[in-house]
Amino acid sequence: MISPRFLMPILVTIGLFDPSYHAYAASPDIWYDNEEPTEFSLYVRRVKTILDDSQPDIETATEWAGVSWFYYLQPNIEAGLFGGYSFSSQTGYSRTAGMNLNGAHAGLALRIHMLKRQNLDVHLTGNYTYQNVDDELNSQLENFVWHQFDAGLAADVQLSRGIGLHAAIIYGRITGTETATGPINRTVNFNHDADTGGVIGINFLSGEDGLIGIRAHAGLNEGGEIIFTRLY
Repeated sequence: MISPRFLMPILVTIGLFDPSYHAYAASPDIWYDNEEPTEFSLYVRRVKTILDDSQPDIETATEWAGVSWFYYLQPNIEAGLFGGYSFSSQTGYSRTAGMNLNGAHAGLALRIHMLKRQNLDVHLTGNYTYQNVDDELNSQLENFVWHQFDAGLAADVQLSRGIGLHAAIIYGRITGTETATGPINRTVNFNHDADTGGVIGINFLSGEDGLIGIRAHAGLNEGGEIIFTRLY
């Protein structure tokens, strides 16, 4: 379940997007009149991840609230930036018990469109994500910094004038560092070896230049996401 602290961004965003589903395809890249629009999105996300696959019983739940921006470098190549707030918690790890880790995330993204038709968009994806969260309890500070690299293949398919499907398969890995400061001082590196993941979702088109997407993630990251997109 998405935490209550995310409800305000969702409500504000819904106010910005007219949910009159009368657009033309499943992805804004397909139906927008301008062939090279600039894309702006707001997103909220909650996923569970095993940061260190040598300790698979320690699970990290991370919530995001952020923004992303994509711009066409070439007719079939988009570059993007994304970032925002991060909130994390862990299960099965005594050192972070009772802590609410929080901080920020930021990243770079790339899309290479291989096939673009009126009702179909198939593209390669690449992402780098940096995340830094920490919290202090009883004079003990715990800080986690991790990096995720992934690449994949994604597709958006039009089902009707107002609804479409999104699907993707990714391959990625996670590396990072845990730093403890206080009564206990230590630095530990962690790693999640290369792993596959999948994403499936539904797109609700909003007006002629907006989209509301719902995504389910499995594999490398497991959870859900809501995305509000507007093209300019």
